[in-house]
Amino acid sequence: MSFLRRAASKADDWFDSLRSEARRREGQDERVIVVPYRGFGTGGKIWLRGSVVEESTLEKPGLQGGLLEDLYITVQRFLAEEIMDATVTVRYGDASVTCTTDSDGFFYAELEAAPSEGWQEATVTLEDFPGRTQPVTSVVADFLVPPAGANLGIISDIDDTVIRTGI
Repeated sequence: MSFLRRAASKADDWFDSLRSEARRREGQDERVIVVPYRGFGTGGKIWLRGSVVEESTLEKPGLQGGLLEDLYITVQRFLAEEIMDATVTVRYGDASVTCTTDSDGFFYAELEAAPSEGWQEATVTLEDFPGRTQPVTSVVADFLVPPAGANLGIISDIDDTVIRTGI
């Protein structure tokens, strides 16, 4: 990593820690939400990721939105007010794991569980975060367990933020 990238990363982390400390002292003004990403599992493990952000910074693109609207919303997502040091618990059946968001508001959960094949649902609970002024909230996170006989899996990161696919 170049010197400039390291310096920019350290400056971003420093600003994030200042913002987090201010939230801790003054309380959180905006509603905070968990945004789970689709995960995957096998016969013995589940992997889920997501982020914790201020709700007001997220907006969904309209179906008939034009290029400028899509660009505006994409920039908003990149500038989303992430919540670092948030405590998130992920549950599936009897398995659960508690994790803390990183400096960019992301969490990564790995559960030891034996999920059924096909699409499954786990519960992601936002337990705590700096300056919390709202009740504990939970959302559903989808994950896919491919059939045991599957020989090939394809994971694509192409979505409508990269190119308009209409999928």
